[in-house]
Amino acid sequence: MAHLEHINPKKWRITIELGRDSKTCRRKRKYKTVKGTKKKAQKVMLEMVNKYENGTFAGDENITLEEYLIKWLYEYKKNDISNRTFIDYKTILNNHIIPYFKKLKLSELEERYIIKYQNDKLNKGRLDGEGGLSKRSVQYHHRILSQALKHAVYPYKLISKNPCRNVNAPSPKQSDPTALSLEEANKLLDNLKK
Repeated sequence: MAHLEHINPKKWRITIELGRDSKTCRRKRKYKTVKGTKKKAQKVMLEMVNKYENGTFAGDENITLEEYLIKWLYEYKKNDISNRTFIDYKTILNNHIIPYFKKLKLSELEERYIIKYQNDKLNKGRLDGEGGLSKRSVQYHHRILSQALKHAVYPYKLISKNPCRNVNAPSPKQSDPTALSLEEANKLLDNLKK
């Protein structure tokens, strides 16, 4: 919710209501004073609404990807997945995704960083330093990161779009099934009878 207040003939005050802070329960607001016409102030107000109500919330624009991923894992996913899956997510986040992106802000994450992450992991992503991860492993990393960023858009409303959406995950090669020869099939059937 936003409103415009006329302060004097050439000055306007914009107030954007952003709900309540989840930690302190205090109301969050963003203010801006604009000098000029009402039309100019309305334009600035519309830009602020797009940024804060539909994009990054005030107070959360400095949240790092690390802080968000930990919050998402424990607050949103932990009770939604099995204990084994939770351990897998936690391991991948702590050993691969979080160390790679270090202190990057959530709002700064772009498609190009995700593409570079995937390529780096395919080439030299193993923890022992002995080569890259499989395409299936990197695909799983992509799936976890994409889920987390999807929830950063909604319900958390910390970013306006999911940067993983336009990035293709590596797809593992499909192995060609090989048919048994007649001799192999007969041998298999004989062994099954025994």
